[in-house]
Amino acid sequence: MNNKAQVFVKGLKPTGSTIFEHACRLAIEQGHADIISGEQIVSDLEEREISEAQIMETQEDLRRLDYIEIHSDIFGPPHVYNFKITNSGFEQFAHVGIPDYGKICANVAQRLRRKVLQDGGQASKHSVAGELKQPPFVIEHIFEALASDGLIRYTTSIVGDLLMDVCWVSPELGRKLEGSV
Repeated sequence: MNNKAQVFVKGLKPTGSTIFEHACRLAIEQGHADIISGEQIVSDLEEREISEAQIMETQEDLRRLDYIEIHSDIFGPPHVYNFKITNSGFEQFAHVGIPDYGKICANVAQRLRRKVLQDGGQASKHSVAGELKQPPFVIEHIFEALASDGLIRYTTSIVGDLLMDVCWVSPELGRKLEGSV
């Protein structure tokens, strides 16, 4: 999936970073982080000679760091469980695993400011993703991060895919941009 240089995620050993990077890239590909298949992770990483035991150990580390939420069944033998990547977990990955992530965030903020504050319209996840040539999931994550900081508000609807339309941008976002761009 990714043959680039090794990504090192804060709080993880090199093998753990490889496992988490793979999971995050899988989330980008599938367009969501709600269900990452434990079976798929095991199957995909088998060719890299990463064992199921190593993945199970890493899942516990990731859970402890609040990078994932494990979807476990309490019955049956231990195995690699399906899981959700948390916003804070994906943010940790994004800073080290997505080239120019800070610049992408600034570009998203600029477009939102222009479309919503200056043009008086809305900005959708898909339109911003298209303009910036970024995967929609990365833009969705940035929208969620900006919203959790109180810098934007968006509406959502599901029509086959999660649609997100930013309808309000805080003036503070503009002030932050002036200091970062």
